[in-house]
Amino acid sequence: MNGRRAALVVGIDEYAHFSPLHGCVNDASAVEVLLSRNDDRSSNFQTRVLTSMRPQDVSSGALQDALQQLFANKDIDTALFYFAGHGAVAMGNQGHLCTADGTNGLPGIALGHVLGLANASPAPNRFVILDCCHAGSVRDLVVAQGNAPLNEGVAILAACRNDQYAQERGGRGLFTSLLCDALDGGAADVRGQVTVGSIYAYVDEILSAWDQRPLFLASLPRFIALRRASSTISDDHLRRLPNLFTEPVVPFALDPSFEHTHPFAKEGNVEVFRILQQMRAARLVAPVDVEHMYDAAMQSRACRLTPLGQFYWKQAKEGRI
Repeated sequence: MNGRRAALVVGIDEYAHFSPLHGCVNDASAVEVLLSRNDDRSSNFQTRVLTSMRPQDVSSGALQDALQQLFANKDIDTALFYFAGHGAVAMGNQGHLCTADGTNGLPGIALGHVLGLANASPAPNRFVILDCCHAGSVRDLVVAQGNAPLNEGVAILAACRNDQYAQERGGRGLFTSLLCDALDGGAADVRGQVTVGSIYAYVDEILSAWDQRPLFLASLPRFIALRRASSTISDDHLRRLPNLFTEPVVPFALDPSFEHTHPFAKEGNVEVFRILQQMRAARLVAPVDVEHMYDAAMQSRACRLTPLGQFYWKQAKEGRI
């Protein structure tokens, strides 16, 4: 992951004029830990955390200043804003993120303002992740803005639809618990890359029709990884695909010399077979006409690339890995 990345992570439990929440500070802390480092402990996002455990913390002015600093920054290529707290609909049916000093009349920061800052940001990639009630009201803003509601590079992931409440369970937000599971590898591809699209798919698959329903809005030229979790197979092995398979539809011939237990096993073939078995575990390779790779070797059969394997073959052939 190249380039500079910044994330503003906000969690508000205590409010001066609204009922307290119980999992938002915990949620913000968990999200910050995952965003700041990849699974291999390499640096990922440079994070700033704002949490409210007292009603005077995280005022509207403080959040406004932090949002401005995040999205106006010209020195980063990826800006991410995460919010956990109360959400409200007020002031002409507009969605708002409730700050700790918010009131019924002035709840906090309007979602339209957040969207405007994200749209105007010079960062090529901008992500807004909202775990609050009525978070889905941002969709109404997008629809109301006509043909170009989201500038290229903007993606919004909301915990629930406009008319739904964001649930808390066991001292955590339901949506953020799933978000963290996704970032921790649940939504990773074979290379360990977790994108906003794969996070949405993961959360959407787990939540039932009776649960809150997440919302995903995006105008992205491509998906970039928000975090790199543990990979199923190394990039070095993926880059070998075009060397092992001359064409994506041409099988790789096997014989007993590839199996280490055979008397005529060859060291080079055994090493290749070990890699092929890892690819089999990653669903990139499948034996031909038999169930197991061992049988394919012992019966002098072959293995082939699966459709997923053919995708990564093409990626490797074009130097994209």
